[in-house]
This record gives sequence, structure tokens and C-alpha cells, in this order.
Amino acid sequence: MENYSSNWKTEVNFKQIDYNDFISEFKESLFYFSKKVDGRLGCLVFNRKTNECFFLSTNNIKIENIPVLEEYKNILSKENYIESCVIVGELSAVKNNKILNFSETESILKTHKYSKNRDLIHHFVYDIYFLNDKKISFLNSLKLLKIIFSDEKSLSQIHILDQFKGDYKILQKMWTKYVNKEPGIEGIVARFQSGKAFKIKPSLSFDLAVIGVGNKKMKAWGKNQISYLITAFLDKSGNFRRSSNVGTGFSNRERDYFFQYAEKNKILELENGEILIKPKQIIEATFQNFNIKEMPYIIFKEKNNSFEISPIKKYSVTMRFPLFLRIRTDKKIDLLDIGLRQIPEFPIILELNREIEKKIKFFINKNMGIL
Repeated sequence: MENYSSNWKTEVNFKQIDYNDFISEFKESLFYFSKKVDGRLGCLVFNRKTNECFFLSTNNIKIENIPVLEEYKNILSKENYIESCVIVGELSAVKNNKILNFSETESILKTHKYSKNRDLIHHFVYDIYFLNDKKISFLNSLKLLKIIFSDEKSLSQIHILDQFKGDYKILQKMWTKYVNKEPGIEGIVARFQSGKAFKIKPSLSFDLAVIGVGNKKMKAWGKNQISYLITAFLDKSGNFRRSSNVGTGFSNRERDYFFQYAEKNKILELENGEILIKPKQIIEATFQNFNIKEMPYIIFKEKNNSFEISPIKKYSVTMRFPLFLRIRTDKKIDLLDIGLRQIPEFPIILELNREIEKKIKFFINKNMGIL
């Protein structure tokens, strides 16, 4: 059971895709659609033998002693065939029957042990991933949810998200009705019968490590504010591949905050006025589209708290018109959260780029005597 609960995040692989791109690519396909709730993705871990019932969030922080867990324990303990299970959904704060925004949810979850508002945390269920130490199929999961939570009217803090089977026309109806209309609904989740899932949102976004700020030579620095954040993806070797600078979308308060944060975590000041800082924070940034290009390769050495900028550039992803959205306190510096795996097409586009480069180099070498 411990193995399943620790690996659940690897299994939950919602690939993000733009609304228009999804319709264009999957117009002829059938899906199961549900609302995408804005919250912290978390799994409920239940084990009858050890009498455990707790949540694990995406940064593998254990969340205990919140009222919704009692509701789960009461229901699951009555189902004698369930020895253990892992149920995945969104942890979100709800007040007056409305889902609160992400920052309010995070504020409560951070202090859930002491917060008077911990009873506001609800769980919006997508799926049962493991039952009695075995992974179960998506369709069997839907059947099982109906059996376990058959008396939905009696549920107060557990919400089983409705699944609607159909093609893109169902998506269009749900999009018009719910997205940006109903509080707390940030998009739609689309699932193949096989269980493969897409997270469809109004705009694309990436989760990125903050590895630096800019710029001491700009006017904002004199006002104790950053002009932009230096962001990066993590690669398989544990090093950073720089992405675009994110310089818009901040409030003055957020610019102040990142300035103070950079001052406390400064590691290296570059000649151009940029400052590299200890990579501890993650942000989410939205953008219009992205490109794959060679970018600086940055090695962070945790043992001596230092950076090394490699003279060799490696492929990374840059964003067009990046916009700061929020700080992701529910994420951590690892491949699952800030890796290049966020871009499903990355290996394909990378290979195309390499082929194009080979052809260009071949053309130049062949015609060097003519040019």
C-alpha cells in the first residue's frame, strides 16, 4: 500500500492542452468529461489494517485531522471488501456552497493543523486509482464510485465529479456552461476509456522553478522591486534549463515580495545585473504559445550552495508573452512538477529541430565555396 500511495502522482498524468487545440486534434474521439476544479491535487489514502486515513498532496505532504477525513473513514469502514484504497481528487476550500480561489485554499491547507477554517476543505473526486493493493481501470473506478458513494445526498464534504461521455460537442456545452462561469471551475478534464487524461484550460501554463531575478541595472530595483523572474525547467540529470523571463502579471506587492526573497536567497550576481537565487520556489506562468530552442544550461550544487553556468547550451522551452499567474506552494523541485514532461510533444519537436539543423548545416557546408 505504501508503494501505491507514494507513487500516485506518477500515475496521475493530466496532460495540459489548450481548448482549441484539443478540439482540432480530437474532433472524432470519444471521451469522458468532468469539471476541472481549481485546488490542490491530493489523494486520499485509506488502510483498514493500520487504521490510517489521510491525504497526500502533490508535494507528498501528509494532511491529517481535517473533518472531510472523518467522512471518508465513516463511509469506507462500512465497505467490508475495501482493505485499502487511493482516491484522487482536488482539495479545495468551499464556503456558502462556492469553491474559493486557489490562494484561499492554500492558506488553509498550509495551517490546517491549527486553522479554524479547516472544516472548509472539501475533496472533489476524479478517480479511484488503487483498490486493495491493485490498480483498477478507469471504467471500473467509475462503477465503484457509484457503489461506495451511492447515497450522494448524505455527503457533505466529498463530491464525486460527474462524468459525461461524448465527443467534442459535450466539451463545448460544458465549457460554455461552467468554465469561468461557475466559481472554482478552471477547465475541463477529458479521459479516454483507457484512463489517459487531458486537462483542458482556457490558456496554457507551465510550472517553473524560480532560479533568479532581474535586474539590478533597471529602475525597479531602486524601488526594492524585481523587474522579472528568471525561470527554468528541471532535466533528468537534476540540472536547470533556462526558460523565458517572466516580467508581467505581478502586483506591486508581489514584486516587493520577490525582491526581499532574492535578497535573502542570493547566490550569484551576474555581470548583466541578474541575480541567481537558491531554487526553492515554483511559479505558474501562462503564455500564448511556446518554442523549443537552445538555452543556457545551469547546474546548481546544493552541497556548497553554488551555481555553475555551462558553456554548452541545451534544448529547453521558451514562452511567448509569459504572464505570472501564481506561486505554487503545492509543488516542489522535481521532475514530476517542473520537468520538461509538461510538454508532451517535446521529444517529437526536439527531433524535428535537430533534423532541420542538420539540413541547414549540410546546406551551408555544401555551398560554402559559393556563398
